[in-house]
Amino acid sequence: MKYYHDPETTTPQRILGYAFSIIASLIIAISGVLKWIPVASAIEPLELLDLADYAIWVGAAELVCVILYWLPRTQSLGFFFLCSYTGAILVAEILMGEFPFPALSLGMFLYVGTLLRRPSLLH
Repeated sequence: MKYYHDPETTTPQRILGYAFSIIASLIIAISGVLKWIPVASAIEPLELLDLADYAIWVGAAELVCVILYWLPRTQSLGFFFLCSYTGAILVAEILMGEFPFPALSLGMFLYVGTLLRRPSLLH
């Protein structure tokens, strides 16, 4: 576990950081799996954006980003990919005419969770 957080972080920082990071990555991973199955509720937003034909590729990208995020050597790369992906979710929600609360909350969980565990990413 020591590879997933900086050694100088406190125990409460780590616990909260892991909780936020796990919640965010599970949401994205489940979304990716649901696009592979395919579940209608996961494909519906892509249909509104005329991207339903790419659902499997979007699901694969979600899963790859989560895997990169949880591998110790590629954690920083996965973090930046996931931040970029939540930005794309935000734009998609705005284009669909919705308030982007899911994207904002997911991005906040991902960002705060990672920086609680790895404050060295800011340097």
